Amino acid sequence: MSIKFGTYDFEGPYQSARQMFEKPGVYIVLCRDIKVDARFYLLDVQESEKVLTHATTSKNMVCWTKGCHGIGTIAVAVCYMEKSTKQERDKAVNYLRALYDVPCK
Repeated sequence: MSIKFGTYDFEGPYQSARQMFEKPGVYIVLCRDIKVDARFYLLDVQESEKVLTHATTSKNMVCWTKGCHGIGTIAVAVCYMEKSTKQERDKAVNYLRALYDVPCK
């Protein structure tokens, strides 16, 4: 499954880190509302050289949990950018954060 945010296509969303890879990219953290037709709400946008490690150890996890508490479950979607530089990934993050109201930064 894939999901589009802005001009980027993301794989997922995944509810298990086992479905992600240790590659460079941008990832988005979503809250899947189990009460309202399984809608997804964007919580965060991050970049990393190692998406899997970063998504599973991020200091923003507290914000993700708080933002999704009592609503549903947290899921992650990934746009792998294998030959990207940090600057290219930062540009994507800044673009997406400007496009969407992201509560966790």
